Amino acid sequence: MSAGAPKPEILYQSESLRVVANTLSSPLRFVSFSHMLYRDPPPRFWGDGFFAKYGLAAIGFVSARPDWFPAEEMRRAAAAIRAALARAPGERLVSYGVSMGGYAALKYGALLGVDAAIAFSPQISIAPADVARFDPRYLRHHDPALHAGMQICGADLAPENHVLYDNFWTVDRKHADRIAALGPVARFPLPFTGHAPVRALAEGHIAAPFLLRLLDPAPARASALRLMVRRTRRSTLVYWESRASTLTARRPAAARTILHAVETAQSLAPNAPIWRLALATALLNCGLSAEAERELEKIDLTARSPVDLWLRYIDCYRRIHGERATLAMMGRASAEVQSHPAFRFEEAVIRLDAGDKASAAAIVEDLWPARERITRRLRLAVLLGTLGEKEKALALFRAMAEESPNAGNLVQLAFALAEDRSGPASRDEALARLAEARTVIDPDAALWRRILLLYERLGAPAEQLAAAREAVAALPGYPDLRMELAIALERSGASAEAFAIAQRLPRERARIRRIEWLILMLRRAGREAEALALARATASERPEDLASRLQLAVLLLARDEEEEAFPHLLAVRERPGTIRADLLDEATSAFTAVGLHADAARTAGRAAVLRETELAPQLDFAARLVRAGLAPDARKFLAGVRKRLGTDPAALVAIATAYIQAGEDFRAEDLLRIVLRETGEPATARMQLIAIRARHGNWLERLSARRAAARLAASLRPDPTAWAALADLFAGLGQSSRALSAIARARALAPDSPSTALREAELLLAAGKRAAARDRLTALLDRDPSPASFARAVPLLEQCGDARPAAERWLAASPQSAAARLALARALIRAGNTEAGHAHLSRLMERRTGDAALWSATAELLLDQRDWPEAKRAAERAIANDPGNAKRARDILGMAELVGARRKGQGGSAPLDPPPRAEPLEPILGGGEAGQF
Repeated sequence: MSAGAPKPEILYQSESLRVVANTLSSPLRFVSFSHMLYRDPPPRFWGDGFFAKYGLAAIGFVSARPDWFPAEEMRRAAAAIRAALARAPGERLVSYGVSMGGYAALKYGALLGVDAAIAFSPQISIAPADVARFDPRYLRHHDPALHAGMQICGADLAPENHVLYDNFWTVDRKHADRIAALGPVARFPLPFTGHAPVRALAEGHIAAPFLLRLLDPAPARASALRLMVRRTRRSTLVYWESRASTLTARRPAAARTILHAVETAQSLAPNAPIWRLALATALLNCGLSAEAERELEKIDLTARSPVDLWLRYIDCYRRIHGERATLAMMGRASAEVQSHPAFRFEEAVIRLDAGDKASAAAIVEDLWPARERITRRLRLAVLLGTLGEKEKALALFRAMAEESPNAGNLVQLAFALAEDRSGPASRDEALARLAEARTVIDPDAALWRRILLLYERLGAPAEQLAAAREAVAALPGYPDLRMELAIALERSGASAEAFAIAQRLPRERARIRRIEWLILMLRRAGREAEALALARATASERPEDLASRLQLAVLLLARDEEEEAFPHLLAVRERPGTIRADLLDEATSAFTAVGLHADAARTAGRAAVLRETELAPQLDFAARLVRAGLAPDARKFLAGVRKRLGTDPAALVAIATAYIQAGEDFRAEDLLRIVLRETGEPATARMQLIAIRARHGNWLERLSARRAAARLAASLRPDPTAWAALADLFAGLGQSSRALSAIARARALAPDSPSTALREAELLLAAGKRAAARDRLTALLDRDPSPASFARAVPLLEQCGDARPAAERWLAASPQSAAARLALARALIRAGNTEAGHAHLSRLMERRTGDAALWSATAELLLDQRDWPEAKRAAERAIANDPGNAKRARDILGMAELVGARRKGQGGSAPLDPPPRAEPLEPILGGGEAGQF
């Protein structure tokens, strides 16, 4: 205080409160209230220098601690200074404060008889019952003995009240909204000013004119005040500080804008370490690591710098230099700083990320008693869960929810309970916590969405649908929430209502996170063209959205555009855990279609685990294990499936079929006999039993099997599927004429069935009737020229010796189909036109270097041409790309190596020299070594 300033007078003093007045006289008098951190010694009071500078009379209430001016103490002080509060005619008395002081300025307006109150960032209360659900910041300062009836009410207010706050500071905005509902309260937002908007007025040198204009009853004062703030805010440090922090939280992608804000703030306070740290962080967010490192080197961080500064420095240093260098740097801090719980907690996080789990666990164990001193307890709870301390993590989540039962803490606890999975009680409690959170949640789209996703995870569709309707009603302008409602409606069976919501959302795809659901709904509604366009746009705009890219690949494969689909499937295979459970079947089929058999098997295995109560994914996985040469594993897996799901005859027949594929005929026989005992429709089971008897019996038992099959044919109902199965049985028994008769009966019952026509062609080929088989296949392709029909018919036409016309038709209809191009290449090479065939193979290999099926087919073609070295190289690549599904490639490799050994004189005679090639295969193989993919 300057020497010429009037000497203050202490009007009231107690252990917790003092009241001080300056001796100035003015028509406008202020009553100021200190904030929670004010600690200037008496007779100072908050704002005294400001009031003295502008010649304003003032009385200051100064609290000795953060106690929010308890009501009983305030009543005693008010009675003691009543004479000082009296005012002459024409004088105005205005209460004034920030945060804790702003609360008191409003709460005691009527008690002190002020004419107006000006409150910056006030709280309506700090009592847990009043604000715990949305503001846990000051709950630790609440004392039930001092703060009974603490919440501001309408009777507490002055005749005129002004609340000034940062509308981007969410918690302060919620307090302001609640206070404004109490009575004559005018709100004045001051954006990007943080929790202390009064700083913006002081740094802009407009505090006095602003306050005087604020108290002016003129109707145009609001616009004048806004203009006054806009003209000066860019010259204030608090504006740029708050703008940077707000943008960082709300728009992390807008790194350049944040960088400009931080640079401006740093230029206003060039020697402040906090701003150089903020500038380094902003530079890192822009990808400018070298510049960030230079800024970091300029910071003079002493051993005794505050812990908060050290933590910010550590975060930035770690992003530049990594975990191990950061751990070494942290040793520069003082022993006092290093022993601080927040510092040690940060060390635990870094050690865990560096792979030192034991040290991290030891630090967290030591910190557990001091957990209340760690401000980032949510992060601590997550870390405990990562370290396997599920019980401690859950206990911490519970403590946070009990201390501050706001929606965020309740949802976090529900998430921990959902992860716990210790039994139905955890799930029930999680659902109860989510229901509680829904009753207290403020309009928060991100929190609503998390609630909906948790309901999905907990398997509670009814609750999810009800919550989705509540979310959309509370925030109708958020497309993400409308998308969640559409998803919930579709899952509940209300597909029409779901699609009515979803079809309006493609225009807003950039704002919809779960865009893959929208694509799926369009597909299910038969709008493939729209789904494809949306999937393409999403893949271009959001390549990290792998679920959408998978659906794009599926849509492209349906159009035989395999070359475009393949890169998307390669991206999906890198992160298989991102595939949603309801898309696993499509992913498996897509991987299989492009030759990624190992990925298809892994995906099928994941489907079997996630859908363990469904039989189809279990059997599909078992079949893939068999095809991969892992029959013993398939048998073990089927034993578990039999225990869990073999409860009805249809399931037993399906499992028995899988056992047969895995080479376990005798286990299959046991299951089939059970079916015969329990069902009145034994045809399928009886056919399989007959086939098993024929495979393992002597000539007499085979004869008996033939007679049993003939009796079964006489009693078979007119079912095309059953007659096709009987045809397979006769074929297995060596009765080709009866097999052809049975399949002809099946074709007569289902003349348009492609599968029946294809099976008939296979049986005709087995009987040596190539012309008839070719006629059947040609008629099928004329009637059904679909990609699926071509894919099955062309290999059969190759056996007929005339596949080229069909392969050309297939490629003309599906120019992007790798299978069609491979089939045509094979047909051309086998017809002697190797140059054209190699040209097609070269085109395929340019795009599909990782496709094991293509490499295996190439090896087989080269083997047919007796080009042993190139066949060996192609076989090696097939094995390297898909070792689990490369039996034929291994056979080719073995043959090629054997021939190579013989040609080097290591035994035997060399085969005939291969015929000269029309074109070297180097362009096909790419000139690389095997296994480089």
